[in-house]
Amino acid sequence: MRKGEVAQFLISPEYSYGEMGCPPRIPAKATMLFEIEMLQYIDHKAADDFADFSKEEKQAAPFEQILAVINAEREAGNDFFSRKMISKAMSKYGRAIGLLENINLHSEQEEHIWKQALLKLYLNISLCCIKQTKSVRALMYCRKILDMEPNNVKALYRLGQAHNQLGEFDKARSYLVQASKVAPSNRDIVTELRRLDDHVKQYKNAERETCRRMFGNQPALPVAKTQSKPMYTREMFEDVTARLQAFIESPIRELPFPMKGMDDAEQQCIEHVCDELRLQYDYIGEDVQQVLKVSKSTR
Repeated sequence: MRKGEVAQFLISPEYSYGEMGCPPRIPAKATMLFEIEMLQYIDHKAADDFADFSKEEKQAAPFEQILAVINAEREAGNDFFSRKMISKAMSKYGRAIGLLENINLHSEQEEHIWKQALLKLYLNISLCCIKQTKSVRALMYCRKILDMEPNNVKALYRLGQAHNQLGEFDKARSYLVQASKVAPSNRDIVTELRRLDDHVKQYKNAERETCRRMFGNQPALPVAKTQSKPMYTREMFEDVTARLQAFIESPIRELPFPMKGMDDAEQQCIEHVCDELRLQYDYIGEDVQQVLKVSKSTR
């Protein structure tokens, strides 16, 4: 079938619902008529064939063949991303990046094509990292982009987003301002600067609340009890661990996590990682202004 084509398929009972059928809609031993439209497809044959190659065959593969594999993996990643299957998209992008980063180039033309393909993949996977708040990994890919193209506005913008997620507000503002100078009319950059201002405001409000409670002899806010069985996934635990380890190595002393939009699993995960890394955490503020503040004070 071609893209946009509509076809009818007549399927006998042994290839559909068999003797039992699926009552009440599908009777027993029913022959099924399906009408199918080809909306989109991805030609993954090049990648599938390449996966079956031996190590020697992969090393000897010409640039054009490897490029076809790269394009197939990227298109598959784009498809997963469009369906919000971010982890699978990252896997496809990562596989393509691994091939490109280890390829041997033989001409300036190949180098130009290689650079453009790698830039697209770095941008795609950095966006996935931002979506999953894998901020440290996002920083790594964005810096690779800037090594190749110092004024890449998307890389500057995502560096600002990643530092904002990590609570590194000064660095976030620096990169976002750089991005706005390159693309002054970009609405996403303006929106992220406003979001950054909101985070800074929340952080300052949380600091004031801390001081008020310290010197006003106010009782501490109760900490929500968590279940004994972890609610979070291993992937979430690894991501939070990476973020807090990066925080430990950074010069900043406190890292706020706004409670607005945070679910119970994320809250429990942050608490448990703090316990393992011997970080202090506290709940500051009230209602939508409440912040889970992590600090480097030993517990």
